[in-house]
Amino acid sequence: MIEACKTYLSARLKGLKLPDESGAYSDGAIFFGNMATDHLKDNDYAVNCLMLQDRKKKDGRIVSRIRNEACTEYAFTRRRFSRTVLYRCFLHAKRWEDLWGEGGYTGLVDQLEQKITETSRVIADAENRAIRVSLHDAVRPWSMDDEAGQRTKRRPHTAIVRVEFIGGIYTTWTVPIVPDVEISPEYR
Repeated sequence: MIEACKTYLSARLKGLKLPDESGAYSDGAIFFGNMATDHLKDNDYAVNCLMLQDRKKKDGRIVSRIRNEACTEYAFTRRRFSRTVLYRCFLHAKRWEDLWGEGGYTGLVDQLEQKITETSRVIADAENRAIRVSLHDAVRPWSMDDEAGQRTKRRPHTAIVRVEFIGGIYTTWTVPIVPDVEISPEYR
């Protein structure tokens, strides 16, 4: 599940565009885990996605009961295992306008939100498993005037976006509605 989450996030982050229509983040600028300490000295654009939460929960609840067309059997689905993974993505950019947008340009944060919400909200993980993707609100600066102002330290502007992935393992089985009954009519 973790690899599917990383692949999904990487694909969305690579699709983000700057005002000049060039790609903001490449393979070498997307990090899952610790980012090199001097990476931001040489590069103005980088993303660091840190796993904030990885919850696993056993479950035995029946989540679905469906009767077939011929009314001869039920198909039950039981959730065996649930997993929730929450990533906190730090988007670094040279200018605050690149992150939050200005004029007719949509910022990188809003582009990421659009890419996650307009594409499929459920991604395939493995056989008979799917992951639901939900986007948490992006952390906005308290004051855009302060964000737009000059900073004393040489570091890129930063935005934080949280993305949650929920998946699990489900089992499905069928049960006849009336088990082991044969109808044989007799006329007297």
